[in-house]
Amino acid sequence: MSIESAAAAVAGRVRESRRGFLTVTRDALRDDFAIGRFTQQQSDLLCEALEKHGVFVHPRPFNGPPTVRLYLRGHVLAEVAESVINPESIPDSPLRRAAEVFARIHAGTHLRSDDVTWLSAFDLLLQVVLGRPPEGWEDLNDDRHPSQLARELAHALGLAAGISDHASTLRVAAAVCALRPRGRRWTSAELMAPGVSESGAAAFVSAVRSAHVALQTEHENLLRRAAQLLLAKDEVPTHPVELGLLGLRFRREEAEGSEP
Repeated sequence: MSIESAAAAVAGRVRESRRGFLTVTRDALRDDFAIGRFTQQQSDLLCEALEKHGVFVHPRPFNGPPTVRLYLRGHVLAEVAESVINPESIPDSPLRRAAEVFARIHAGTHLRSDDVTWLSAFDLLLQVVLGRPPEGWEDLNDDRHPSQLARELAHALGLAAGISDHASTLRVAAAVCALRPRGRRWTSAELMAPGVSESGAAAFVSAVRSAHVALQTEHENLLRRAAQLLLAKDEVPTHPVELGLLGLRFRREEAEGSEP
């Protein structure tokens, strides 16, 4: 196996972990690349080959400890690792975001972010791409530009690099979000006007709720179509997506116990 094909295989395992990193022993890495003994030149070639596939190694295998870690470029954990490894050249913003997440974790379960379905995270991405405040999610208060957040979301979803910046993706987002049902819930009391019976107001609220449910179904179908378009395949992922590490928190406490 060539060094390039070995690097592609190892990088594939890092991506499959869905954690942004992989811990391996130097011996296992040496076996993956069919290297008898690490020299500095072989170590450099191995690291350069992995870099071409979006993975960096720390510490370097040559004369390093028995265990090393492989980090996926673009992942939030890789940004944190680089900020720790290279404080002189990498800003501390990834560390500050991580600190906010950890503070949220220790603050209590009511402040934590649940994992969401892939399609829900995709819905969030389209709202961010369009520049719309994501409904159901707390307002972000950090130094990220919305386009950076969109890139991080797209990466978490496994979409192609740079897809969130395409003009066509903006048009897809506009088309889908135009039909996205809002979370506003009406009550009969709000619609009671002089001469309007309570039963008439209740019937109208019931009709609104029925239309809302139907629109939710249509919107979900449209979301799936959009996902198939951007993924360039028919199968839409169903696995949950962890967004808490991106500093995003779903307002779980507001959603619990609410009416459909």
